Amino acid sequence: MEAIHHEVKTILDAEGEVKSLGDGTANTPVRTGSGRSDAPGTAARRLLRGAVTARREQIADITDAIDAHDRAVRDRGTAEGLLEEARTRLADAIAHRDAAATAGDNALVAQAERLLAWARDCTEMRIPDLDELTARAAVEADVRELVETVARPLEEEITTERAGVGAAQQGLKQERDLLDARRRKLSGETDLRPVAPPTRTTVRTAAAGAPLWRLIAFHEDVPLAVQAGVEAALEASGLLDAWVSASEGLTLPGHDTRVEVGLATTAPGSSLLDVLRPEEDIPVPAGTVTRILAGIAYGTTLPGGHPAAVSSDGAWRLAPTTGSWSKPEPAHIGALARQRAKQREIAELTELIAERDASWPPSPTGCGNSAPAPPGWRRTAPPGPITGNSTPADGTGTGPRRRWPPGTTPCVTRPSIWPHARVTWPARCAR
Repeated sequence: MEAIHHEVKTILDAEGEVKSLGDGTANTPVRTGSGRSDAPGTAARRLLRGAVTARREQIADITDAIDAHDRAVRDRGTAEGLLEEARTRLADAIAHRDAAATAGDNALVAQAERLLAWARDCTEMRIPDLDELTARAAVEADVRELVETVARPLEEEITTERAGVGAAQQGLKQERDLLDARRRKLSGETDLRPVAPPTRTTVRTAAAGAPLWRLIAFHEDVPLAVQAGVEAALEASGLLDAWVSASEGLTLPGHDTRVEVGLATTAPGSSLLDVLRPEEDIPVPAGTVTRILAGIAYGTTLPGGHPAAVSSDGAWRLAPTTGSWSKPEPAHIGALARQRAKQREIAELTELIAERDASWPPSPTGCGNSAPAPPGWRRTAPPGPITGNSTPADGTGTGPRRRWPPGTTPCVTRPSIWPHARVTWPARCAR
């Protein structure tokens, strides 16, 4: 810079000297016609002015270059500061990366251990290659694929078993419904009626009268065994539930078994009047019932000499037809017998219903279902991805939570190394 200023000063001084020379020669007489009077001074001035102008331009260029240099120095300082800041951030990022990589490795190891523990706890589904399971621990889809491959045959087996169990349950349900309907019907009835034969089509409520069992009763001194034998013989022969009309000659439409009182002939010797009598408050005249009982022979063994006969041991005869039956107690003749038989049958039906309930087959189901599962079968899912913000994996009160698909309930809840993923694990095995 000093050299430049010195040079500029020299040029300016030289220009001043030129101007002085010009002033000194102004009073000097000029010779007319002389061609060399002031030519050297004019040329010198032009050269000097050109040099000064060029030098000034150079000085301006140098000044601009100096300013540009100063700006470049300042920009470099700023850039060096930004560079240092970027290096600091890079160092922090590298540290975070290394920490995240370490945490990821640790999480992967922990996830592999959880998968191994889960697989060892399975009792129905056995994964043959546990090393492959741990090798796939980092990728949910890979673990899912392996579990699906192993679980699919078991699911098919369970589906088949469930179909069989469902059919068995349906059959038991139908049986139980029939038994329960019979019990409810008995509870609402006053008398226990004999089972109607399939050949009956007559509607008995359309006319006055009653079946024979409703019209008769045993004498009080008749032993229980004799009552049972006589009722068994009458029931087996069809006489017990035969219809007795209130008026002779009255016939109901349809098919039915009826007692024709006009055809009854008094038996020689003993008859059913020895053990039976007309019931009180009956819709049929007592004389009609007495004539029917008198027309049936009776004895400890089946008596002969009469077309209609019964015995105390359950034998019977109607014209050429004969047979026998036995029962432990009377169930239809007499109000007390009917009441006892009704309570006894209700108790038997209740016991049968309880047996059906106890034999109800369980369904192979997973957690969250009400039906019991086979021994050792409680389905659960492998440790899977976590997401959401409700139940934290570290127990701090915030963080992701595993989301299970609608309609499923996990048996275990464990954190996972797979963030930002939705779990759709199907329940697969027992823990």
